[in-house]
Amino acid sequence: GLDPTQRHRYAQLDGDAVFLARADLYSALDRPFFDLRDRRLLSNLGDGLMRVEYERLPVATDESTPLDENIQRQTVAIHESYEKNAADEWRMIRPVEAQAWAARLDLLERALQTTLGAKYVDAPENLADYGLRTPFSTLTAYGKDGTKQTVHFGWPTGDAEFPGLYVKRADQDFVAVID
Repeated sequence: GLDPTQRHRYAQLDGDAVFLARADLYSALDRPFFDLRDRRLLSNLGDGLMRVEYERLPVATDESTPLDENIQRQTVAIHESYEKNAADEWRMIRPVEAQAWAARLDLLERALQTTLGAKYVDAPENLADYGLRTPFSTLTAYGKDGTKQTVHFGWPTGDAEFPGLYVKRADQDFVAVID
C-alpha cells in the first residue's frame, strides 16, 4: 500500500524488513515476469562474437524411400567452425582452414546479438515435444569476453499465432520460441 504522503509504497523483499520505495519506482517494477526477464537468445555477445561453431545433425530417413539429390544433401551432418583472427577477420577453421564469408558471419553476429524470445515454456515436461530431445542443430557462440553459450534448435512451432522455431539454451531449463 501507499504511505500517508501518497508518494511511497511499502515494499518487502523475501520476508525481510519493510521499507519505503518511491511510487514511481514501484510502477516501473510492477511488471509481468515476461517483461522483466532477459529475453536475449544469447547474453554473452555484448562485446561481439569471437568464434562460432555450428552442427547440423543427420536426419534419419526411411531407407526404402527414394530421396532426390537435393533432399539427400539436406539430411547429412554439417560441422563447421569459424573464428576471428587477430585482425578481426573471419576464418573457417573446421572442416578445413579457409577464408570465410565475412559478410554472412557479420550478419549472423548481429542476428545473434539481437534475437529475442517471443514466447517461453518455463518447465517443459518433455523436450521431444519441441524437437529438442535430439535437436536438429546446435550453435555455440564464444563472446569476446571468453564466455561460451550453446543453443539447440528444434522444430518449427506450427502455430499460426506464434510462428517461429523452438530453441533451448544448454545452460537454461526453459524452451523459447524465436522468429
